[in-house]
Amino acid sequence: MDALADSFLFINLIWALGTSIYFFGGAFGALIAGSTIDKYDRKKVVFVNSGMIVIPFAIMVVAFFSGVTLLFIIARFLLGIISGIFSCAVPIYLAEISPTGLRGAVCSWYTVMYAFGVIAAIACGHPDTLGDDPWIIMMMLPIAPIVVQMILMRWCPISPRFLLIKQSKYDAALKVLKWLRHTEVMDPLEKELEEISTELEDYFLYRAVRYVQWNQLFKMRYMRKPMLISIMIMCAQQLCGINVFLLYSSAIFEEAGLPGFYGDLSTVILGIVFFVTSIISMFLIEIAGRRMLMLYGYVGSFIFSVGHYLTYLYNSTRHECIGAVTALFMWFYIIHYALGPSSIPWFIVSEMFNQSSRPKAMAVAACCNWFLNSLVAITFWPINTNIQAHVFLIYLFCQMVLFILLLKYLPETMNKSITEVTKLYM
Repeated sequence: MDALADSFLFINLIWALGTSIYFFGGAFGALIAGSTIDKYDRKKVVFVNSGMIVIPFAIMVVAFFSGVTLLFIIARFLLGIISGIFSCAVPIYLAEISPTGLRGAVCSWYTVMYAFGVIAAIACGHPDTLGDDPWIIMMMLPIAPIVVQMILMRWCPISPRFLLIKQSKYDAALKVLKWLRHTEVMDPLEKELEEISTELEDYFLYRAVRYVQWNQLFKMRYMRKPMLISIMIMCAQQLCGINVFLLYSSAIFEEAGLPGFYGDLSTVILGIVFFVTSIISMFLIEIAGRRMLMLYGYVGSFIFSVGHYLTYLYNSTRHECIGAVTALFMWFYIIHYALGPSSIPWFIVSEMFNQSSRPKAMAVAACCNWFLNSLVAITFWPINTNIQAHVFLIYLFCQMVLFILLLKYLPETMNKSITEVTKLYM
C-alpha cells in the first residue's frame, strides 16, 4: 500500500515537472533578457524574440507526429525562455515610451493580454471545442497573433530613453517623442527630455549605474533597497497561490463539489472575471495609485482565500451548494488579485530603476517570479496529496507575511519621474 502511495506521489511529481518546465524556461529567459535588453534596443529584442517562437512550434509539430514526449518537453522549455524574455522586454518598452501620467495604464495592457490568453486557453482546452486531444492545435494558434505583431512592430518607435541615454541621439529622441505625444509644442517635449537627461547628469547615478554590474544591484545602497522590494513584490505575486487557481482550477472545482458542467462553467467564469477586472484595473491604477491597489488587492485576496480554504476544507460531502460558495470565494479572490497584484509588479520595477540598471533589475525580479511560479506548480499536487486542503494554509501564511513587508516598504511611484523615485533611496 505504501509503495502504491509512493508511486502515486511520484507520478504526480513527474506530471508537475512536465507542467512547470515552461516556468523554468521563463526564469532562464528572464536572466538572458537582462544583458540583451541592456545592450540592444527594446523594440529589436521584442521583434527578434517574436521570430524565435517558430523554433519551439516546429519542435512541437515533430513531437506530435513522432510521438517523442521528450521533444514536447524541450519545446515547452524553449517557449518558456522566449516568454521570459518577453516578460522583461515588453514591460520595460511600454514603461519607457509612456508619459508619466499614463505609465501604469499603458503598462497594464501587458497583463490584460495575459488575462485574455487565460480565457483563450480555457475555451480552447475544453474537449467540446477542439476535441479530446487539442494540444497541438492550441500550440499553433499563437502563430497568427505573433505574425500580426511582427508586422505592426514596423511602426513602433525606438524607446526615446534608449536613444538619448544609450546612444546620445537627442534629435532622434525628440522626433520619437513628437510622434508618441502627438504634439509639436516644444515646452513639454523639452521638459520630458530634460527629465530623461537628469539620469546622466547626476554624478552618483552616472558613476555607479551607467555601467552597472549584476552584483551592484545588491551592493549599492540606493539600488539594494528597491531591488529587494522588487524581489519581494514578485514573491508576493506567486506565493499568494494565484497560479494554483489558474492552472488547476478545473480540478479544484471538482474536488470542491462542482463536477462536470458546473465545474467547467465555474472555470470559464473565473477566466472572464480575471479579464474584465484586469481592464478595470487599467483605469484605477492612475487614480488610486500603485501602493493603494497593491495593498487593497492583497487584503481582499487574503480574506477570500480564507473563505475558500474553510469551505473547501469542510465540504467533505462534496455538496454542490457548498462547492458553489467555494467557487464564489475563488472568483472574488481573482477580482482582488487582478485589481493590482496581477499587473503592478510587472511595471513598478521599471519605475524604481533608471535606464542602465533597469534591464538587469527587471531580469532578477522576473527570474524570481518565474522560479517561484515553477516551484508552486511543482509542489502543489504532491503536497495536496499528503495534506489535502491544508496546502492552502501555506499560501495564506505567505500572503500575510509578504503583505506586512509591502505595507512597510512599498513606495508610491504614481506621477513620479524615475529620477524622483530613485532619489528616495539615495
